[in-house]
Amino acid sequence: MTFDKKFLLVTILTIQFFNLVLKAQRHDENEGGVLSGFVFDQKSSKPIEFATVIIHNEKDKKQLTGGITNGSGQFKIEDLPVGSYYVTISFIGFEKYQSKNFNISGEAKIDLGKIYLNTKDIGMKDVLIQGDRIPISYQIDKKVINVGENFTSMSGTAVDVLENVPSVTVDIDGNVSLRGSGSFTVLIDGRPTIMDANIALQQIPATSIENIEIITNPSAKYDPEGTAGIINVVLKKNSNNGLSGIAGINAGLKDKYGAEILTNYKNNETQLNFGLNYNKRNSSSIENSNNWTNDGNIYSYYNSDGSSFRKNEHFGVRGSVSWDFGDEKILSLAGKYSDRKSFDNSISNYAEWTSVSSSKSYFNSRNEGVRGGGEYQLTASYNHPFNNSGHELVVELDYETEDGNDETTNNLYNGLLLVDGKKASESGPANELTSKIDYQLPIGEESKFESGYQGELQLSNEITFLETYNSVTNIYERDPLFSNDIKYYTNQYALYSIYSSKVGSFGYKMGVRGEYTGREVKIDTKNQNFSLTNGICFLPHIFHLISVRAIK
Repeated sequence: MTFDKKFLLVTILTIQFFNLVLKAQRHDENEGGVLSGFVFDQKSSKPIEFATVIIHNEKDKKQLTGGITNGSGQFKIEDLPVGSYYVTISFIGFEKYQSKNFNISGEAKIDLGKIYLNTKDIGMKDVLIQGDRIPISYQIDKKVINVGENFTSMSGTAVDVLENVPSVTVDIDGNVSLRGSGSFTVLIDGRPTIMDANIALQQIPATSIENIEIITNPSAKYDPEGTAGIINVVLKKNSNNGLSGIAGINAGLKDKYGAEILTNYKNNETQLNFGLNYNKRNSSSIENSNNWTNDGNIYSYYNSDGSSFRKNEHFGVRGSVSWDFGDEKILSLAGKYSDRKSFDNSISNYAEWTSVSSSKSYFNSRNEGVRGGGEYQLTASYNHPFNNSGHELVVELDYETEDGNDETTNNLYNGLLLVDGKKASESGPANELTSKIDYQLPIGEESKFESGYQGELQLSNEITFLETYNSVTNIYERDPLFSNDIKYYTNQYALYSIYSSKVGSFGYKMGVRGEYTGREVKIDTKNQNFSLTNGICFLPHIFHLISVRAIK
């Protein structure tokens, strides 16, 4: 065979070989099956992009292969070997889709068509969202102190909370002043108390307080007796269903401690509350002073040093029951009892002399005081909301009685010799019955109309006496000029109306209050009667900037 024939034969065989390889490759490429389809949102009918498509073996449920959908919601999976399969499609926020079983044989092409996924309702456990409120917030007619954010005073009383509040000052004895004045009104949950303002604040443990409202320019809704303003203490309330409660103890330096228990039971119709608290607060101080005056070349010196100790104990118990008649129409009955004791003891040493005499005069003063008493309070209220949010009628009736006792002794000694002394005492019960009706009607989103009635009946008996030490007889003798048995009668009725609104960031209130007041004082020891006031009082309240009281 010649060279040319051999070359031609090799060339033909090579071409035939490559043809066979190409045919085998084309056969391999088209041997597997193809699965395709589209995925859409059932609600919006929009295509779902990036949905996950997984193909599983029917026998062992294992994953074979998969893919994702494109912007049109389409998927296409090729080169599937012969077998029986099913497909799952999933996407976050949607229920998983699973197809029926299908078979792949040879070059089968299976189109699942349009597949619609339903949105998934995700069941979650209770989610607790925590955030910190600012300690003091300002509203149109008041500033509100969030006691829960004031951790430094949680072991004390309402007085400790008020120590760092603007416009409020507290002295070393725990006496509160509002805008420099001790003439202010204390409310507890919006209700007045017949106790002295400072005593009431010293009795309330800080752990029981939700917030404190400082109302320095009261609207026509409030009684105008507190000339410096109003301090409203809002107590904590539990609204959780079931049985719940908290217990806490607190302690501080210098023999300060207390404890409190709060329990609550609530179902859909009834709520029961019970609370118990005890607080003991001791304080002491040391004082030193050096004073001198001069008259020409003659100097007079007056120095003193001393110490004082104060002990305060407060005990309280309160409870309430309320019934929900549906649509948040709630009837509530509540009661409270509190008892207080306060002891004061102070000793002061004095020295006097002049620059022209070397002899000194020494004397000392000893003061003792005891204050105590119990208080009872019963309250009934009914809240009737209407259809609109904030549209409601509230009716309240409150009875309160207090029996207080205050005794002080001031003695002056020259060495061990008693040279002067006074004993004073004040005691007697006080009773108060108050009633009120408050109506509130929202007008749009920013405006509100309020109107109501308030009535108050008071009867108190104040027995006072003063005894002065007689250095000749060495006994204390009662001073009839300052010893009296006095009864106070007060009846007061008021109507008020208020309109409040907001223009941009500027809020305002306009209101008017009309009062009828009658007061009578009877001094039994002198058989005297006095009628102090019997007339009408008008209090316009305009733009929350003017509060005028006119009496005729």
